[in-house]
Amino acid sequence: MPRLEACLVDAYDTIVTCDFNPLRQGVPALAGIPVAAWEQEYTLVSPMLNDGRLSKAQAFRQIMASCGAQATDDLIAEMVRRDQELLLTNARLASGAIPLDFFRVTIPAGFSTTNPNAFDITTLSGLKLYRLRQSLDTNFGTLAASTPYQPRYIQWGLKLYF
Repeated sequence: MPRLEACLVDAYDTIVTCDFNPLRQGVPALAGIPVAAWEQEYTLVSPMLNDGRLSKAQAFRQIMASCGAQATDDLIAEMVRRDQELLLTNARLASGAIPLDFFRVTIPAGFSTTNPNAFDITTLSGLKLYRLRQSLDTNFGTLAASTPYQPRYIQWGLKLYF
């Protein structure tokens, strides 16, 4: 009997690439900061963003202060909105559609009773949870869809023969 072997190949940034240039350049352009300076400062705050110690707004304010730029509340809010738009745009396929498994995300405990506004929509996973929670019909725990979309149903049947 032949022995099966497997090999894991990391193809990211070798044969598979993603174009994150709009994301890398969009928010720094709003702030009026060179991309290189923005990325250097973003690298410093990234660990705190990833584990939730900083919100995007706080991180952007800190980056702008480090780069010597003036941060107004309106500018920070616009930067957060632009970052969210660019995250969603980068998740889309070339056709403009979102991938079929886009909403495949781990659902946290108490999801059905959590206020949708409690999710951090400045992150891609938070945005997915927010959109899923908005679509959840709490009457029977099924996903509903607004017009013109139709929800998907799984139906079970039982036939009895006499």
